[in-house]
Amino acid sequence: MSANSQGIPVANRPNRFTAVAEDVLKRMDRSSGKSRHKDYGKNHRYIYNRYIHPHFKNVLVGNITTPVLHKWMETRIDEGLVTLDIEGPNKPITKPALKRETMLMRMILRGAVGYLDRLPDMPKEALREVDDSSSTKQGDRILFNSVEYEKLLQESRKQIKEAKIHK
Repeated sequence: MSANSQGIPVANRPNRFTAVAEDVLKRMDRSSGKSRHKDYGKNHRYIYNRYIHPHFKNVLVGNITTPVLHKWMETRIDEGLVTLDIEGPNKPITKPALKRETMLMRMILRGAVGYLDRLPDMPKEALREVDDSSSTKQGDRILFNSVEYEKLLQESRKQIKEAKIHK
């Protein structure tokens, strides 16, 4: 049975994920050192080769849907970050690393707009599952609901008044 009859494209046609990704990465390489940092293209190419390409190398762009992205994101969380230590297991993935990967994936999918009916929704639930303690960076910004915000304002105003009195 040939690869084409199994639904796997034989040539690197423009509707293959790898072809679209290569176009996007070439644009990033051209902007490196000019309007972007000199390692901009190199860093994105590393992320693509290490974490995205193995999952989408034989996929047509039109077959990438929201459930496919969810499955990829869950796999990424399970695999973790590849370490250089041969003996040890992979480190858990951090939220910033996962955000960089999803950002690159979104850029590649935007480059494939002509081959997609619409851009698939990027999975946000998976980002919430990632533990922030494994990251050295601070996680997402703290959000307040309206009651908490009012309480914060009242307490701030109270402390301002006390500071003025004690001058």
